[in-house]
Amino acid sequence: MTDERLFHPSDDLPFGEVLWRDADKATRTGLLSLAEHYSRVDGFFALTIVPRYSVVDPAGLYEELGGMFLQVRSRRSDQQKGLTVLRLAHVQRRLEGSVAICPGRFDGVWLVMTDMKRSSDDYRHLVEPVLQLMASRAPGAWLSTADTQEVLYELEERLHLKLTPGRVISSNRERSSIEYMKKRRSLADVFGELRERELVLRSLDFTAFGKGSRLVLAAGIDRWMRLKYRGGSRALLDDHLVSAVEAKLRQHVRRLDVPREDALSGRPIVFRFSRAVLTDRSRNRELVDTLATLPNVSVCAFHLNPYLHVALVDYADGSNMDIFADDPVTLSVIPGKRCSVAAISRAFNAVYAHFASGQIAAVENVEIGS
Repeated sequence: MTDERLFHPSDDLPFGEVLWRDADKATRTGLLSLAEHYSRVDGFFALTIVPRYSVVDPAGLYEELGGMFLQVRSRRSDQQKGLTVLRLAHVQRRLEGSVAICPGRFDGVWLVMTDMKRSSDDYRHLVEPVLQLMASRAPGAWLSTADTQEVLYELEERLHLKLTPGRVISSNRERSSIEYMKKRRSLADVFGELRERELVLRSLDFTAFGKGSRLVLAAGIDRWMRLKYRGGSRALLDDHLVSAVEAKLRQHVRRLDVPREDALSGRPIVFRFSRAVLTDRSRNRELVDTLATLPNVSVCAFHLNPYLHVALVDYADGSNMDIFADDPVTLSVIPGKRCSVAAISRAFNAVYAHFASGQIAAVENVEIGS
């Protein structure tokens, strides 16, 4: 029996109910094959895939934290180790849905998969708040515009096809915009315009067609590494796009996992902004205020000008770190003795989301001013 036949799709039952019913038979390949089936029979179907990093099985975290305000039931697969299907219900709002949590290709990488659309009440009440609560122990990561471009160009090379952008959402400090590509445009055109207008890519939907206008892949990607599968080959999706995002998440974590001794000896964790943003005392203060908005965190600014020195304590897990900046494009972090990758990721996520875009640099020697 192949993975494709482990699930038994039903025209009478939605994807989530079939997933829950056959949870004991679930595998990663079978789950994606089920999604491919539903994409053929339901033109509005979409599978959301959210990568997370956790040293422990995040299904337990989801049950623990989601159970504070949801009814959560779980079933583990007999066919694939570590794969868990959760059935979620919000009694007051009369919402129900299913989520699968599946091991990724790399140690510590997990995939949260659901057919609940991210714009729906189901997702907003059954998934999003739980993932936010999990962030201190199972963080996500982000893709810079350049990273997303790299992932999509590589996908074109592997498919030997050109991707056609559909909806493109971008933003700068003043506003965000949603554009629907009415005329056929290339990825190079879209990314060239983003650079020219100094916009940050927030999400991009695309399609790829083969000979005879055969749909090869319809999907989407956003800056938080979340993927959306809408149709086409689930094998190409998994082998090329999901695998690329998993590798990016692993790279993100590795760049944050720097021992305190290495950081103190001149190899700190570095966040490099895409442009000069720490240009004066007011901008430095704005960065400090951004970090202070994080829940369960305290921030103390020792210096704001001419250089920045901030101490941050994350009470979610007791982590502490020192953050320095003595040039307008670079933040350097010295982790404390008991500082987790998740805590550093949360701090950088806030900087990326609410202050200015950038990316974590490969480990390098940096001189920190004093």
